[in-house]
Formats: sequence, C-alpha cells, structure tokens
Amino acid sequence: MNEITIRQEESADFKVVFDLIEKAFKSEKFSDHKEQFLVERLRTSKSFIPKLSLVAVIENKIVGHILLTKQEIPKVSSYHGSFYSWTPKEKMPNTIIALSYRVGDFF
Repeated sequence: MNEITIRQEESADFKVVFDLIEKAFKSEKFSDHKEQFLVERLRTSKSFIPKLSLVAVIENKIVGHILLTKQEIPKVSSYHGSFYSWTPKEKMPNTIIALSYRVGDFF
C-alpha cells in the first residue's frame, strides 16, 4: 500500500493544485467550475494562513489539497467569533465535505 504524506503546500505546488481542483470539479453538476480560482484568491487574502494549506502526496505526486482560512461569523445568534473552515477535495470527485471549527477549540 502506498504511503500518503501530508505536508504544507509550497508555491511550486500551485499549478498542480490548480489543475487538481479543476479536474476534481469538472463534472460536478452543482458547480460553477471556478473553484480553482477561488483557491488562488484565498491565497492572496488576509484570511490565508500558509501553515493551513496542505497537500496530500503519494509517490511524489500531489493527490489532494485542503485549505483552511480564517472566517468571521456575523452575530446572528448567541455566538460571534472566528472560525477556521475547510473543504477537502481529494480523490473523491463527487464528494465535498465542509466543516467549521471554532478557533479556540483547536488553536
């Protein structure tokens, strides 16, 4: 079985990650097929945290990407604060998982 390595994304990975995301969403019915451009914009935003942009690598090939960014939740209920949100998109082109964690719970 091939070992998966998770490491921080590097600028040299950007093109490979762009292509991976584009391919992963290519046949998604409920997509604008621009998710790869969203990742590019997030990397230049003040919410971007380089240590929380990770790639999964098998045999020196990037096979997955996850990007966590800081998000502010507007006060619409009893809780107001910062969250990190993430949407992994790996070798499951028809599956999208989105979760949010309160900053203080994990960091």
